[in-house]
Amino acid sequence: MQNPYLPKRLDLLSSQEELDSKPALISSDESSCVYHALDTRYKVPEVACLFTFQSPLIENHTSSQVLCDLYQHAFLEQLAPSLSLAANAGLSVSFYQEDLELKLSLYGYHDKAPLLLAEIFETFHQVAPSKEQFDLYCNTLAVEYDNASKELPVRQAMQQLDSVLFNKPTALDKLTAIRSISYEEFMKFSKSLFERTYTEAFLYGNLKREDAQSLWKSLKTSLASTPFPREDHTPRKILVLNQNNGPRKLVQSTDRQGAGALLLLQEGPFSFENKAIQQVLGYALSDAF
Repeated sequence: MQNPYLPKRLDLLSSQEELDSKPALISSDESSCVYHALDTRYKVPEVACLFTFQSPLIENHTSSQVLCDLYQHAFLEQLAPSLSLAANAGLSVSFYQEDLELKLSLYGYHDKAPLLLAEIFETFHQVAPSKEQFDLYCNTLAVEYDNASKELPVRQAMQQLDSVLFNKPTALDKLTAIRSISYEEFMKFSKSLFERTYTEAFLYGNLKREDAQSLWKSLKTSLASTPFPREDHTPRKILVLNQNNGPRKLVQSTDRQGAGALLLLQEGPFSFENKAIQQVLGYALSDAF
């Protein structure tokens, strides 16, 4: 079987085209914001394409986070044959969830990058594992969540601190939630996840501006989403402690041997002086331990 992602063209853009190398906004509307920049520093026949997707279905509560994890797992499994061929041809892809967003990155030779991106965007609406595959993915994630809950005590403390500060579910929360998610619930989530989105993207490398515009136009057509405008987005929240009552101590028991301790300082508004104090204190604590 011939690898469709093997590059056939490795030519660099001409020096005249390299003059226009500043990042430029090539698309901006209620559904997307896309920038492009031409590589004039490394001068290799490669591109780096970064995409961030926001959807009203990606929320901070535990079931939404678990459904996103399941979707990510099923999506990568469905694309595994193509991603394996692409990796052998010098194209690497990562797809993950972070801060109420799904993030996609592609790095590698520019020639067949549009072909792989087209397949990826078409697959967003086609993630439909069988019931047997769904059960397997649930069991796999359950093991991952369970293992994460048995990390070293200091890592468990970091997970708990993240949960408190950013209202994020812990691995134990996810382990409990995944046992109650049904196949029908996941299929409904998978079908609706990309129906309404807001996309941010940066296309960089050995790619002309007009080619970047054409690529995004094609990808946007494949995505076929209705706009999810910025004003409808759920803002990221962080816990701000009352300065009149403190300090505070949180204690969590663990079955692992050993102990872990974290110190959190609330600095208030950013300033270079506060940042310098934080760094000096960090070095002092590092030396002490």
